[in-house]
Amino acid sequence: MTKENKVEKSAEESTEQKSAEVQTEELKIQKTDRPVGYGFVYFLILVIASGLIAVSYYFLEEQKNLNALIKQDAGKLLILDKQISDYDTENNKRDEAISQNSQQMQIVLEKTDEAIKISQQAVELVNRTQRGWVLAEVDYLLRMGHRRLDVAKDITGAIAALKGADSRLEELSDLKLFKIRKQLAKDIASLRAIKQADVSGIVLEIDQVMAYVSELPFKSVQSKVKEQLGSSDLNEPENTDPTIEKTFVDSVIETVKQIGDIKIHQRSLGVTSAGVQQKQVEQLLYSHLIALRLGALSYSQKNFIYEVEQITELLNAHYDGASNQVKQIKESMDEYRKLQLSPVLPELTKVWEMLQEEIMKPVNKYQQEAEK
Repeated sequence: MTKENKVEKSAEESTEQKSAEVQTEELKIQKTDRPVGYGFVYFLILVIASGLIAVSYYFLEEQKNLNALIKQDAGKLLILDKQISDYDTENNKRDEAISQNSQQMQIVLEKTDEAIKISQQAVELVNRTQRGWVLAEVDYLLRMGHRRLDVAKDITGAIAALKGADSRLEELSDLKLFKIRKQLAKDIASLRAIKQADVSGIVLEIDQVMAYVSELPFKSVQSKVKEQLGSSDLNEPENTDPTIEKTFVDSVIETVKQIGDIKIHQRSLGVTSAGVQQKQVEQLLYSHLIALRLGALSYSQKNFIYEVEQITELLNAHYDGASNQVKQIKESMDEYRKLQLSPVLPELTKVWEMLQEEIMKPVNKYQQEAEK
């Protein structure tokens, strides 16, 4: 390298050093020229940013703590809900038990009241005098008479019960009971005046008829034709003059007329010659006899008379009237038409009410003395 080159290179290095020194001096001048407030501002911004970061971190931790507390509270609430539901079921069970106990208490109270009533009745029975016992027996006889008359339509049994009550009152020889005995005599006389049908006898007779229904003779074709011919002969004028002789032509015409009448009557008659038809008629008669029996037992006058009419019609239409059995059944039906199954029965309540007033007199007197 030549000296010139070295000079040039050293000059360039010196210029570069000078420029670098100039730049450093300019930077120093610029730094020295900046105001002091920018640094403080930067410092404040840094402090504020760090504070915000610290606050946000603090709130984040608090949020986590709150979430944990909320979860704990939610678990506690679930536990409390379960406990409340358990308490509700227990309360419901207690309510049911209380209601059952109250019902049992009600039953016990009712039984207690019943026991008190029974004990009072027992005390009354023990303390009852001879007169009270007789009046109680008379009350029972009157009730029995009313039941026999009202339910069973048994006039004889009712009269017997009333007579028994009258005889028991007679044994007391109490003039205060004379009105009751007088009313009893009226009731007995009114019952004796009633004519009651022998329902038991009627039922037995119907049972006997039902036993031989299949043995009753039916009308024959010849008998029905004879009946029809007899009725037609009654309608035609008879030739009473014996001097008038019938010619051959007249006799033939009369024979033809009779044959024609026979054919007409055979078409119009309900002949029961076939076994099936006879069986149907027997079943129908048997069913009407059963209905007649039920009408007698139930004291139904309307049904009884209706069945009597139906049986009579069947007998007239299909059975032989010349038979003794059929005649007896028809006579029985005629008698049944005149029967009065359900007569007007008197009321036996008046004498019972009078007796009740007499029985209650000592009780009312005792109550009045207790009130005083």
